Amino acid sequence: MSSTSEIVSLVDMEECHINNTYRWLCDSSELREQVDCLQAPTEEGNRAYWYLRREDGRREDYAIVTSSDNKHIGNCGLCDLDPLRQKAQLWIYLGESFGKGVGPVAAAQLINRGFCQLNLERIYLRAVANNLRALHFYRKLGFVEEGRFRRDTLVDGQPMDIVCMAILRSEYVTNT
Repeated sequence: MSSTSEIVSLVDMEECHINNTYRWLCDSSELREQVDCLQAPTEEGNRAYWYLRREDGRREDYAIVTSSDNKHIGNCGLCDLDPLRQKAQLWIYLGESFGKGVGPVAAAQLINRGFCQLNLERIYLRAVANNLRALHFYRKLGFVEEGRFRRDTLVDGQPMDIVCMAILRSEYVTNT
């Protein structure tokens, strides 16, 4: 990888990452909206959420940490891993260090893992339709909008669409 890709690393989620995640979700209604979390979590609820996911063999969850000082700045992962159908759902968010180029680097590492190590054919995602920044981010990574789930979630108590996007292995190889 180039030196730019070395600004962040993906590491397995640990206890300290769960604590930071809880703090970020409590502090930011914008982040809760981005990740489709309807309300601020409780500390116990957040811990139970992540512990349940640790046991789920159909997902890989990572903390995004800065390579220079190992600071936890976000989370990402692949869920609904389906090796037989060669697909998975990508998710990513930053709790800190916005606008510094770390999101695209972390996402590229995750996409590379999906296509090159897990042999996936398709990586898809769901984004809240009013999150224009996220939609732009995913398009720049090569994701293509495939459709919408109409009125699939609530934002501030109002029904909101979810945009479905995906990138195929053939598109990824062409764009790298």
